[in-house]
Amino acid sequence: MAGEAIEFSILSKKLVEVSTARLEKTQSESNRIIQDNYYMIFLFLGISIPIFLFLGYYYNKDIFNSIEKIAESFKALIRGDQSNEIPGVDRQDEIGMLAKAASSFKELNQNLKVAKIDAEKAFRIKSDFLANMSHEIRTPMNGILGMVSLLERTNLNKDQTEMLSTISSSGDGLLTILNDILDISKVDAGKLELENVSFNLKENLKQLDFILRQEASSKGISFSTEYIGDELPKFLLGDITRIRQILTNLISNGIKFTEKGNVRLVVAPKTIDEKKCKIKFTVIDTGIGITENEIKELFVPFNQADTSITRKFGGTGLGLSISENLASLMGSKIEVKSNYGQGSTFFFEIEFQVSDNIKTVEDELMDPKSVSYTHLR
Repeated sequence: MAGEAIEFSILSKKLVEVSTARLEKTQSESNRIIQDNYYMIFLFLGISIPIFLFLGYYYNKDIFNSIEKIAESFKALIRGDQSNEIPGVDRQDEIGMLAKAASSFKELNQNLKVAKIDAEKAFRIKSDFLANMSHEIRTPMNGILGMVSLLERTNLNKDQTEMLSTISSSGDGLLTILNDILDISKVDAGKLELENVSFNLKENLKQLDFILRQEASSKGISFSTEYIGDELPKFLLGDITRIRQILTNLISNGIKFTEKGNVRLVVAPKTIDEKKCKIKFTVIDTGIGITENEIKELFVPFNQADTSITRKFGGTGLGLSISENLASLMGSKIEVKSNYGQGSTFFFEIEFQVSDNIKTVEDELMDPKSVSYTHLR
């Protein structure tokens, strides 16, 4: 037993020595491999990092410059400059796609510019045609109405009188439409000009009141003119013909759309100083009213709030548009408040110069046929 123990001990020592030697060899080999790998990694990083940095700088600069040039091209197109060439159209990458989009945008702008020129040309032709036709038709219409007026003074029986009255009424309506078409053509062409003459507003409103009171009375409703606020100057400077046209359109509109109740014109002067006076004109009716959505479309030419209203009440859809443009030329805006089914209120303010000139344009009685009665909505 003792001999076996000694032999085991010797073998154990040899095993330890061999294991230790192999472990040291393995450790040494591992250190060498690790060291070699470090060198390879450092060598790889030393070569690749500059390459990556160079490629990144190159592509970043290329992409940035290309996008910047295309952005400048877009800005030039937005300014209306069509002379710039779009860079990068031949590229096959994302920059090329962006350049092609810019090129398409340029082509679209060029087409729109040509279409705009053609549309403006067609618009001018249309406006000139409407103006010329209005003039050409109005001349014989005035002749017809003049002959009707002379014929009414002759001896006629009852049936003939009624027929002449219908002819006269229809002619007045047609002449009104012709005048409105002429006015809207002038507005579209920017040729509508305002006069600046001395006038007596109160006298003009008396004449207007007389005419429109009869129109309201024929429908079984009332019309009145009221004054509130500061004292109204006797003479003012402005275009009284166009002011009458706006008021006539608004008041006649109110009368047309009011089945029962009344229509009122409220005139509210406000003295600014001894040479200036601001006047607020308000037309109030108890008619059918207007919805919020319909109010947005009121001042669009040839537009009416409801086609069923067109069939029932008639009208071309021009009067409010013309009135709004006239008010705008006078530095004002027609505003609307309405409750559907309960009536409407139209109002606008105009600032006038006070005049000392006692010679005014309205000293003679106003001719009803000179006023536009176009009804709207």
